[in-house]
Amino acid sequence: MKTILVTGIGGLTPRSITTVIRKNHPDYRIIGCDIDKKAMGFFMKGLVDQYYVCPRCTSQEYFPWIENLVNKEKIDYAFQYSWDFDDYHLLVSENKIENNETLTGVLSSSVPNDKKIISQERSFINRIEKLNEEMKIINVSSRLTFDTNKPKNIVIIIESNKTDKEWYNEQYRLAELFNTQITIIHLL
Repeated sequence: MKTILVTGIGGLTPRSITTVIRKNHPDYRIIGCDIDKKAMGFFMKGLVDQYYVCPRCTSQEYFPWIENLVNKEKIDYAFQYSWDFDDYHLLVSENKIENNETLTGVLSSSVPNDKKIISQERSFINRIEKLNEEMKIINVSSRLTFDTNKPKNIVIIIESNKTDKEWYNEQYRLAELFNTQITIIHLL
């Protein structure tokens, strides 16, 4: 059983994401936290298994508090929601993209076709490269670089328990420099 932490559980997006996780992985233990003790996500029946009121993420207490919670609850994966409203996010159950037709559908939904796809996991990159000719993807790699033409869309693949937060943050900051649409696909 995996334990998932969702921050900002009072917000619409974290509650929606949590609902999808709960539906696709009913065996997962979901912990929610929010700065508001009256956060709606705390009171939605069956949404979270445990909840905590946390300090503001801008306070000095936040990171030690989160680190303590991650260790105490043995968190496997965490979703922190401070997304940019211009980004496009998809949550996909990994076991639902086992065949290439479904994977093509998921990647094609992040239009336009002129895109650069990055993933930290080499096995996933190899799989996407096999679909490359059919989908007309500019480039598939494990890191963003500026040696390619500017894509219309940068797709960052995040895999549960595989993608490193430091890698993701670095790639996201680089993607912002391209000044183009960013799509983030979370594989759960």
